[in-house]
Amino acid sequence: MKASNWKFDQAEYTIPKDTPVEIKLVNDEGAHGLQIKGAGVNLSNGKTSQIVTLAAGTYEMKCSIVCGTGHLNMTAKLIVQ
Repeated sequence: MKASNWKFDQAEYTIPKDTPVEIKLVNDEGAHGLQIKGAGVNLSNGKTSQIVTLAAGTYEMKCSIVCGTGHLNMTAKLIVQ
């Protein structure tokens, strides 16, 4: 997943259920973090990746570092199927 000022590179990401997947955050512009609610993912402060195994569902992703005026709009969905 790539982050730039006030947006992720995709509105939705899809990964397979019940399969270990590495979630990796790349900051192309600005300082950003990644939190995935209900998935136990919180990437920030030098932690740029995490391996997760998730059940099927839709998870809300958001920037976890206050990054400026567009911070509250910096969201995306993670679809696990």
